[in-house]
Amino acid sequence: MSASQGEAVSVTIFGDARVCDLMEFRDRNYDRSTRPTLSHFLVSALAKSLEKHEELNAHFDDAGLKIFRNVHLGLAVTTSNGDLLTPVVRNLRGQSLQQISEATDALVRKARAGDLKLTDIRGASFTLSNLGQSTAARYATPIVPLPQVAILATLSVRQVPVVTNNTIAVGHMLPLSLSFDHRALNGAAATAFLQTVADLLNQPELLL
Repeated sequence: MSASQGEAVSVTIFGDARVCDLMEFRDRNYDRSTRPTLSHFLVSALAKSLEKHEELNAHFDDAGLKIFRNVHLGLAVTTSNGDLLTPVVRNLRGQSLQQISEATDALVRKARAGDLKLTDIRGASFTLSNLGQSTAARYATPIVPLPQVAILATLSVRQVPVVTNNTIAVGHMLPLSLSFDHRALNGAAATAFLQTVADLLNQPELLL
């Protein structure tokens, strides 16, 4: 983290993803015991978005930008004793939502049981920090974990007024905070990526 603060030209952009349809879709198609969590849908959206915006699925160092063909997503997990670990869900390209759910849950259980190995926490091409339990915080400025070029932080879903067809209604919005290394990519690329993530979360059927 200290190296990142000293080396990376870090910029954070903020956005919101409308997840009203996603939450309705999930409740309509899954019973409580089997339905995917919002985090599972988010991992799926990130995997698909990183396939499209491959310049964010990368490492950057003195040799330049190294783009990964597959998606290896680091998941920030807080253990029972308060430690923060980032195990890596590997090879997400082309995986179904069910496969992603199973792989993610298994890795989180392994982290919280203290069974992670060094190989489990190395080699992420992008990182997700899900702060979904916090209702007080709105946005964050996550630190880019070098040599990765970007990290996304999310917080808890909020009920807010939304405008649809000139009508105000109650909607569910997921706050998104994307930090990226400006040495590796520009704001246009980062904004386009964030838009794709938001669009996918608003169309849950595309995440299956």
